[in-house]
Amino acid sequence: MAVFMELTLLNAKAASLPEPVVPDCIGINIHFSAGHWRELDMIQAVCCECVRTDFTWARTERIKGVYDWSAYDQLTENLEKRGIRPYFILDYSNPLYEEKVHAKKQSVMSPRNPESVNAYSIWAAAAAKHFQGHRVIWEIWNEPNGGFWFPRPDASQYATLMLVACKAIRQADPQATIVGPATSRIPHQFLETVLSSGVLEYLDAVTVHPYRKTVPESAAGEYVWLRGLIAKYAPNGRKNIPVISGEWGYANDTKGVSLEMQAAYLVRQQLANLLADVPLSVWYDWRDDGTNVDYNEHNFGTVSVNLAPKPAYVAMQTLIRELSGYHVARRLDTISDDDYALLCVNDSGDQKLAIWTVGEPHALELGQAASPSGSFTAVDGRGKAIQMPIQNGHWMFSAGPSPIFITLANRSEDLAAAAAWKVSMPEGCLANADSSNGVPVLLELENPFSHPVWVHVSWQQPGDKMAQIQFKLNSREATNQSFDVFALRRDAETANVKLRVEFYENDQKSLISASSEVLVLAVASPLELKLLSVANLRRLQIQNAAGEAFQGSIHMPDGRIEELNMKAGQNDWSIDVPAKTQPSARVKLFNHNNQMVGEIRPEQLKPVLATKFFATVDGDTNVQAKASLTEVISPGDHAPFPKAYMLDYQLENGRILVRDGKASILSNLPQAEGVWIWGDNSGNQVKARLTDSGGQTFQFDGPKIRWRGWRWVIIKVETSQFADSHWGGANDGIVHGHLQWDCPLLLQGGKEQAKGTIYFCGLSLIYL
Repeated sequence: MAVFMELTLLNAKAASLPEPVVPDCIGINIHFSAGHWRELDMIQAVCCECVRTDFTWARTERIKGVYDWSAYDQLTENLEKRGIRPYFILDYSNPLYEEKVHAKKQSVMSPRNPESVNAYSIWAAAAAKHFQGHRVIWEIWNEPNGGFWFPRPDASQYATLMLVACKAIRQADPQATIVGPATSRIPHQFLETVLSSGVLEYLDAVTVHPYRKTVPESAAGEYVWLRGLIAKYAPNGRKNIPVISGEWGYANDTKGVSLEMQAAYLVRQQLANLLADVPLSVWYDWRDDGTNVDYNEHNFGTVSVNLAPKPAYVAMQTLIRELSGYHVARRLDTISDDDYALLCVNDSGDQKLAIWTVGEPHALELGQAASPSGSFTAVDGRGKAIQMPIQNGHWMFSAGPSPIFITLANRSEDLAAAAAWKVSMPEGCLANADSSNGVPVLLELENPFSHPVWVHVSWQQPGDKMAQIQFKLNSREATNQSFDVFALRRDAETANVKLRVEFYENDQKSLISASSEVLVLAVASPLELKLLSVANLRRLQIQNAAGEAFQGSIHMPDGRIEELNMKAGQNDWSIDVPAKTQPSARVKLFNHNNQMVGEIRPEQLKPVLATKFFATVDGDTNVQAKASLTEVISPGDHAPFPKAYMLDYQLENGRILVRDGKASILSNLPQAEGVWIWGDNSGNQVKARLTDSGGQTFQFDGPKIRWRGWRWVIIKVETSQFADSHWGGANDGIVHGHLQWDCPLLLQGGKEQAKGTIYFCGLSLIYL
């Protein structure tokens, strides 16, 4: 066994989180420990600063109480030689302490009895003590809400393990860096159960794996929700525990993205996360795990199985080479929200720009640095030089899906002013909407000019009113300003407040520079407004997940005003509304001060009137599955329709398709499908499919069934998913000919419940 680890490094720095600076903020996931020197050299060559890998319990404790760290000693030594920081996942269970699950994989039960929980915590503490001083990031488990907690995910069980393990690690090494829970995606209920357990007292960061089929930039709003949850449950003084993207990638398999888009998403993921104040983003994966082009797990790598660099590897090299030592200072104003122009600066004040779009490629005019002086250079995502023309004193950029990087030879004063301020929310971003209590904001600002200036700071207040503060600063003088921002709307989980900073000459009339930032607040108790299809009516339903009391009124499209009085603990309220309203008419929600705090426009619902629904089994032929479909009297009180279809099923990781034998051709593509589902709390997922005239299938995801009784379910039709959800026919992600909604309901089996019964009715296509 290697012995170098036994010597504590007396002068080693206490472990901490990486700085949000390239390349400190960039990590990559591997699947090995000892050996693989060539791969580590390639990771070093790309300048990746952090490597994440499994630190396996069963591998390191084969005899109770006897630990063998040798493989990880070697890995840690090899990483440190290359200046790479280790990020170890304390996983998984151990057959010394838990029984095997009686399933195909014969997996070991996750720690759930007192002996195994205690043994795990002792092992984790021993590991932290052994590797003390080597700046290891310790993560508690991997994706406990998914397929890595046996026999099925259990948030309470995992929270118990996490809390015990964190306490043990902290006692063994008070300076240890501990993160978790490393959830697959950002599951609301699971995270709330875990973070409300008291574990935030011990965590240095909350880790999630924001996998998605949509673009990387779409995770920003979910981070805000998560930060609100942290602020809700963290002890005072720790309301701003950082969020880490602990694992996230895009596969280039046949149903995934192209090699070029994988490379673009790698860079955009890193930059978008930096913009969202995520200090570390770990790309999954370093190397392809196989050669099967139809299997996503074989296609996440930046290099192939034989270590040949893929475009993603080159893109990471370019990102790190161009922005090494830089942090994201500001997203510059653009005409379209689809366009991203990030101002990046280093400690010396040097300036670079990173530019791309999530929309269609187009020419982008950036007027922030209106009169570029001196020379500048530009490179594309492959590191190749490109030309950027100047028209009418403005830069003209060719914005596409892959970021381009612009280096300014001479500093722009306008850009220096945009980078001269930053805002933070010291007590967290959780806002009590519709309240007189605001969210404290700290503005840190420095005058970047060599002469005195006046600064005007303005921000939105409820009712679209503007608040403003003004102050004068001498040359290079710095100041901190504190003020409160407020949220009013209750019909969303987040609320936006736009902050604008303007620099003026001494006369306070001549504008020198202006820049802005949108502060996103997490709404503490949002109200979800839904218009539901019920027999011959519409039903307005207001869901109040937080259960806080609310008094106000509902203004109907026909002029009626209904008083609303939701008592504490009441989670929903409903009322019937006219079925036929003008397309532009809106149902509006007002608070007790007669301020509008939410609204919803009635959708145009087109019922799916099928007379020949039938169920079929789809998927792996080796998977046991069966289903029956029967029209019955709707169960339960207040059923939305008198009759419903009862689907009895039995499946294991397969699919049950509810098909429409008389599906009509769609003249217009709907925005979503709505359906009432009586849930069985199975955890199986609801989806829908449509097919083009050539037999190519497109699939869209709905929620997992984690409820009992009736619930209105919306399955969104995301056209952006056409490229990665198709098979059959042309298999190219392009719609050929007409579309038909021949599979309005699909039940995807999971690992939680293999059989059950659900009911559905009221199938409708939704047009906005």
